[in-house]
Amino acid sequence: MNRIAIIVGLVLLAAAGFGWYQYSYLPDQEAAEAARMAEEDAARAAAEAREAAEAAREEAAAAAEETEDAAAQAASDAAAAADAATAAASDAAAAAAAATEEAARTAGEAASSAADAAVEAAKEAAAAATLAARNAADAAGELLPEDLLRVETFDRVRVDAMIDSSDLDPSTKERLKNTIDAAQSTPELLGPALETVRTSLGFAPSAAEAD
Repeated sequence: MNRIAIIVGLVLLAAAGFGWYQYSYLPDQEAAEAARMAEEDAARAAAEAREAAEAAREEAAAAAEETEDAAAQAASDAAAAADAATAAASDAAAAAAAATEEAARTAGEAASSAADAAVEAAKEAAAAATLAARNAADAAGELLPEDLLRVETFDRVRVDAMIDSSDLDPSTKERLKNTIDAAQSTPELLGPALETVRTSLGFAPSAAEAD
């Protein structure tokens, strides 16, 4: 009886140990295997991630290099375009300055020629009018000393003779002759100059001056 009880006890102990093994040791093994497999999967995923990151870095470096080359080329093209624009602007400014200078020179020459021609024409007209008036007065026999002091009948030789033969002092005579010299080529100035001589010589003012 005792032996049977011992055997039953041993059987129970064996069953309990097997149960403990089933419920304790086997789950630990399965958990360890699952952890090992998870670790391997994580290592494989990390390696794949590193490979992907390296590939992305290489692609980014290549793209950056291409972008840098393109930017450098664009900057070079922009600098060349700026140089060309500057040169064109400089050429245009030089051409405009030359054209302006040429136009001013041409206009100045034309104006000077026109002024010279006008002065010459005025001198010729005044001389012709004076000669005509003088001839008319001489023909009529009415040319008096004071008539020589009018613009229309002015005779420089006779006027100088009148001044030299007057009672004026030498400095006044010289001043009157210089006044006539300065005004002789311009009828507008000759009239007042002759009036000064008339007054200095004691003649009455001309009709035009009296008016």
